[in-house]
Amino acid sequence: MSILSDIIPLKTPKFFGRRSELEKMHQYLGEDSDGPKIVVLYGLGGFGKTQLALQYWTEVTEEYTSKIWVDATSLETALESFKDISTKLGRQLPHATAMRSPASVLSASKVIFADVKKWLSSLSNCRWLMVIDNVEDLDGEFHIRDLIPDCANGHIIVISTQSETVDVLDAKSIDIAKIDDEAGVEILLHRFKKTSQSEEGVYFSSATDYSKLAKQAQ
Repeated sequence: MSILSDIIPLKTPKFFGRRSELEKMHQYLGEDSDGPKIVVLYGLGGFGKTQLALQYWTEVTEEYTSKIWVDATSLETALESFKDISTKLGRQLPHATAMRSPASVLSASKVIFADVKKWLSSLSNCRWLMVIDNVEDLDGEFHIRDLIPDCANGHIIVISTQSETVDVLDAKSIDIAKIDDEAGVEILLHRFKKTSQSEEGVYFSSATDYSKLAKQAQ
């Protein structure tokens, strides 16, 4: 398995909850469809969309022959991400000195985007995962569809703050609206466990124990 990206966000040491969302991701990406299999994780910043994608990325190591992480914050970051992929594929890139003006950057991006998407669309290259992170501006310097290959190969996870991204890509979606109850309980249990190991106090061995105490306190 090859990771064709140099810059990937750091994964939190402890991942809590979100099992239902992870199960949906596995389900949606495993369905049969004529077009690309795309799941959009959308919602406000700070609710763990990127960490959820990183958890999936970590869990499916054996399912893919290659994995790609794209930072879609701007045209420049998306271009850098695709350049990383092209370089690892041994492609000949447009010379750096020819990319100084906005027009030349846009022109070069079309060439590099097209080259990577052609590789992704190859019939012999069907087991890849691409995560497109930080999709915030749907009317910016480039369109999100510029990054999506026109094929049924591979799986794509898009992380966005815009719910409209779902309709633009005609994709499955998961609304990451808040920290789920399961994660909240796991976080509290983790903190109580750490405390109980160093101080006298209450130790909860399961989420059920905590839930019982929470109900008693109401």
